[in-house]
Amino acid sequence: MAVNPNLATLMRIIEENQDKMTEGEYLDAMNALCALHRAATSVDLPPLPALPPSSPPYSSIWDDLPPLPDLPPLPPAYS
Repeated sequence: MAVNPNLATLMRIIEENQDKMTEGEYLDAMNALCALHRAATSVDLPPLPALPPSSPPYSSIWDDLPPLPDLPPLPPAYS
């Protein structure tokens, strides 16, 4: 079975940025990708349009995020 190149691109981007996501975000993204693949292979849907060549790389969105604030220290009972 042929893999939609747009879905393959999404999978590559998710995999490349896995270390920048929580495990829950990664699993949600992979589940959504799986659902898109199932929908695309179960129904005769037109392929997703390709991104224009001028689109910025998706990895650049992580560079634009502000840093997270420091967490307060844990109470002594939890350390």
